[in-house]
Amino acid sequence: LSKQEEFIVAEGIVAYEEKVAKIYGFEQEWDEQTLSRMGQMLSSKGHPDKAVDVFQKATMIAPQSKRAWFLHGESLAKTGLKEEAIKSLEKVLEIDPKNMQAIIALRELGVAPESDVADIQLTEEELKKYEGTYDVEIGLTANMVVKDGKLRVSGNGIPEEVLFPIGEHTFFLSALDSKLIFSLENDRVVGFKVETENGTFGAIKK
Repeated sequence: LSKQEEFIVAEGIVAYEEKVAKIYGFEQEWDEQTLSRMGQMLSSKGHPDKAVDVFQKATMIAPQSKRAWFLHGESLAKTGLKEEAIKSLEKVLEIDPKNMQAIIALRELGVAPESDVADIQLTEEELKKYEGTYDVEIGLTANMVVKDGKLRVSGNGIPEEVLFPIGEHTFFLSALDSKLIFSLENDRVVGFKVETENGTFGAIKK
């Protein structure tokens, strides 16, 4: 964590703003991108409660930012504030009714928003066909395992993330806001393709 982030962890973002005003005589200026990045760092380092305040500030600065509202809702859910999390995630859908991240997150919280995205439930046995290690063409290694009834991916220092089934051999990876589509030969998984906002890349099963 940076010195700035360490102070916010210890004292909170409001106290940091007050310190800046007292020492330098001006108000701290933020932008949504900076706050979202900071909040994600705090959350990844085990401080989701402090991240909540940072993301809330981001929603105030950029009230039409679906990213700010989603990250706020996600951090609220991590701290156990379910009802507040649902409100922030529903705000995302007010801005973008087809936002996959919010739809999946709300389903995980027991809410069924209106959506044409299939809510598919697969058994552990059905999920196990996707387990294995994959060489990703962007230079990463992806490890797929089934744990607690969900397919999870990790690798190259990336935290473990859940893959949510949304279609035939198709999953949604919320952390990357992307679709992951497995390819099969003779009913055996041989690789997958990832479709992101910025392009597509593939992977081959070892």
